[in-house]
Amino acid sequence: MSNKTLLLVAAVITHGWTLGRVQYWHPLLGYRANRALAGARDEVRKYLTGTQSLDTSARRLATRLEAWQQLSDRARPAPRLGPGTLVAETFDLTPVGFAPTIRESTMSIFGP
Repeated sequence: MSNKTLLLVAAVITHGWTLGRVQYWHPLLGYRANRALAGARDEVRKYLTGTQSLDTSARRLATRLEAWQQLSDRARPAPRLGPGTLVAETFDLTPVGFAPTIRESTMSIFGP
């Protein structure tokens, strides 16, 4: 094997290993989790503006929230849980500029 071939094989292996490790790099995981949450807000915005149906928005929102959950679980250390411990996640999915109340939202779905 020539030196060029050996160097190429080593570079490919190193590159593959690095790409595999980047998926678990904490700053990148946090960034990707924030992007998934921003995508979820975008799906809500599309529904609230009327550019997307409820079924489509609900399906895409569920997909985005699953991605956010997986990424955010890997991005932070697991909390120490004991008997009677509850970990609550809070976030706002309503995009900036929209502030529908619960009554308005339910009335738009179920009618007057």
